[in-house]
Amino acid sequence: MEFFADRNLGRYDFPEYLRSAGLTVHIHDDHFAQNEPDTTWLPEVAARGWLVLSADRVITRDPFELAAVMLSGAGMFCLVGGMAKAEELARNFVNTRGRIAEFIAGNRPPYVAKVYRPSPLTDIDRGVPGSVKLQMDYAGWLASRRSLGFRP
Repeated sequence: MEFFADRNLGRYDFPEYLRSAGLTVHIHDDHFAQNEPDTTWLPEVAARGWLVLSADRVITRDPFELAAVMLSGAGMFCLVGGMAKAEELARNFVNTRGRIAEFIAGNRPPYVAKVYRPSPLTDIDRGVPGSVKLQMDYAGWLASRRSLGFRP
């Protein structure tokens, strides 16, 4: 499996930490202009079969960006961390990769999942994994659109 790090995760610390753990990570700026709209790159990344990693909460709240995730068939992991540094998010992702792999094996894209850090946060340094929870899948997205009066 290959991952795609959104521009908000940076070019260096986050992807390099994941690569040092043996993961394949593509960086946003290596494939797209820095100001490329999410609605443009999301379908291209999904078509390549890469799983999206992002700390951008707007993607899941903006109806056009969420539609781009769902209609493109993307698998997306939102890394929850508020103002956490990229290195902390990366360490948690690596610690949690077993649970992420289980999630991927049990869920077919499109989906948006959240990767949470453990509590207390000092557990990250001890290698304790966080948790992975489905935020929305295609069926949930369709249901939410229907509740707003949209037709599929």
